[in-house]
Amino acid sequence: MSSQGRPNLLAIVREHNSLNGLRFVLVEFLVVALAAAFIAIGGILQSRGISAIAGIGIAANAVVVIVIAAAQLRAHDQNVGILKFGSVELRARIAREYPHLNAHTTAVLVCVLIPFLLLAVALVQRIKDRPATGR
Repeated sequence: MSSQGRPNLLAIVREHNSLNGLRFVLVEFLVVALAAAFIAIGGILQSRGISAIAGIGIAANAVVVIVIAAAQLRAHDQNVGILKFGSVELRARIAREYPHLNAHTTAVLVCVLIPFLLLAVALVQRIKDRPATGR
């Protein structure tokens, strides 16, 4: 959470990862990163700068999600998993406990698709959240 009580983007990504399942997110965003990398390579090979930059940026943003999900998996964070969403009770509980889930999911998707945005925001928030070392 941010100091204003609103979740920051990193918290939203962690929430998204936990609800969708960490392994699913790793595969999902690996596919996005690879597809974007192919777009970037194609853009570079065909001298299409915008395609290359967009592909590199989208891949970089997807890698941020992958790194966060991998850290959550290593930390043994609890996660639901998308395969369990068939349960009416679970969907109702998630709707109650996460009333802003649609807006948060949209924020993650928009940030992943805008080149370098998630990477930049994640780095800034990481620096801001770091405790002062006295230097």
